Amino acid sequence: MVTEQGRAFIVEGRSRARAWPVSSTFIAPVQLDPVMPRDQLDDMLARKVDERRERIKDASDRKAQEAVMSPRVSKILFNLQAKGTIQKLVGIINAGKEANVYNAIGAGGRELAIKIFRVNSQTSKWMHDYIAGDPRFARYRKKNSQVLMNTWALKEFKNLKRAREAGVPCPEPVAVVENVLVMEFIGKNGTPARRLTEVELADPVKHLNAILQGMANLITKARLVHGDLSAFNILHNAGDDQVYFIDFAQGVLMDHPNSRKYFDRDVDNILGYFAGILPDDLDREALVDSIIAGKPARIG
Repeated sequence: MVTEQGRAFIVEGRSRARAWPVSSTFIAPVQLDPVMPRDQLDDMLARKVDERRERIKDASDRKAQEAVMSPRVSKILFNLQAKGTIQKLVGIINAGKEANVYNAIGAGGRELAIKIFRVNSQTSKWMHDYIAGDPRFARYRKKNSQVLMNTWALKEFKNLKRAREAGVPCPEPVAVVENVLVMEFIGKNGTPARRLTEVELADPVKHLNAILQGMANLITKARLVHGDLSAFNILHNAGDDQVYFIDFAQGVLMDHPNSRKYFDRDVDNILGYFAGILPDDLDREALVDSIIAGKPARIG
């Protein structure tokens, strides 16, 4: 049964279907020996290429790490270690525009992911639209980029907690301190689960239905809209053959003034990605209504 809030959500969005829309490397000159056997020459050139790639990778990792590893962040990590939340930092998983994500080991050898949001005034301008109007952050006032990123990290922690409690497949949040978020690591032995955009699913229909049910649980149980759901923000874990929603910072409650717009965008992103397996006679409006009601119509 659709609740009054859900019915208003449907009415507001009725008929609102919208589609939303390597650098080169330089290898140092090699002094060649005219009598050097071809296999030795090939080996030497291969080593030069590998050494250059390793230098580039190391320099890139250092640059990415230095962008977020300020003395303040280092102190936060030290305190988390002192409390036993984390035991050691293993290495960087991903360096994005908004945050760096690291693999870490926690209590009992549990693998964790540490997301450190980058304090950057240029990439944070659009974030206010997702905070303003959220009653959980009614007292938020932009003072500087640091305050914004602290709020952004806290927002993702709260959204993950709500989603997890609603049975939505997503990382379990562990702790948040300022702009540092600690959560469950999705993957194994330091190798993260891959994004949907990076894998070829053996059973795409199964996973599409799981995603639609996850969206339904977000709406009906967590009263939350992801706000940035796409194949790029969904992981497929080969270990258990399951999908997991990630990157919840843009999530908003259903009573947020833009919640319906963000929900429609999420739906369009998912249906667009799985367009190749959707039935020709799919009734998008009926599917959306079923998601909001908590029982999405099954595909296939």
